Amino acid sequence: MKEEKILIRIMDGEGAKAPIAKARVSIYAISDDQAQAKKGRKYLDVSQDTPVFKSETNGEGYLSFDADPGSYLVVGDAFGHECREEVYVESGCTSEVILNVPVGFEIQSYVMTEECGPPVPCDVVTSGSVVKYEAIYKLSDKHLSKRPVKITWISTRGSFTRTGNEREIYLNTAGLVGQIIVTSVMSEIGSAHVSVSSSLGALLGARHGAGAGAAGRAGRVRGSPADPGALASGHPGARAAGEGKGRHAEAAGRSQGRTRQAAR
Repeated sequence: MKEEKILIRIMDGEGAKAPIAKARVSIYAISDDQAQAKKGRKYLDVSQDTPVFKSETNGEGYLSFDADPGSYLVVGDAFGHECREEVYVESGCTSEVILNVPVGFEIQSYVMTEECGPPVPCDVVTSGSVVKYEAIYKLSDKHLSKRPVKITWISTRGSFTRTGNEREIYLNTAGLVGQIIVTSVMSEIGSAHVSVSSSLGALLGARHGAGAGAAGRAGRVRGSPADPGALASGHPGARAAGEGKGRHAEAAGRSQGRTRQAAR
């Protein structure tokens, strides 16, 4: 097995900072003459060169290349952006390259307030609430014209109501108690894609407040609810109440046993 490698990972450099799958990668060998001819430029001009390796990143944004010792230029391409980095591979070593593409992809969840005011960010809701999800990204019209994208939505539970805008969707939590994971995938047509997930907790009789809103704004990646025990029982106080009753009954039983023994 060859010891020298270049390990590449391509990430969304903003937003949820998720890995980018199926990003295109080209690797060019840099000769000594090319390095000397660089003359202060940030990167070499390889437009006329043939890459020594071309492939795509896997589902976690990784790609590995068996390289001979020497200098290389790694070029990543995704969502209309091209990122470059030069790397030197030493004998017997693995060199790592991380390329950040400024996609800025994330999702946010909102719920209507009881006073029917504007929707507020939230990641814990009363079961039966309708939650709005919105996909956000920072790609310009210029990049989108070069590489059109589409957005799809997936939920572990509940049903979606779609609108004419693929960047937003509504989740109905009627009859649901517990954790719900909503995932949005943004993809170039037939090419690179990036996905982010948000955790939502549905509780019986719960209230969504400012504290939950702060968590909702940060709900970009997979995570567990703030109170898993409450989600499992259906109410924040259910588990504590059940445990309190159990301890009270146990103490009462011991007291009754001592009374019977004294009577004998």
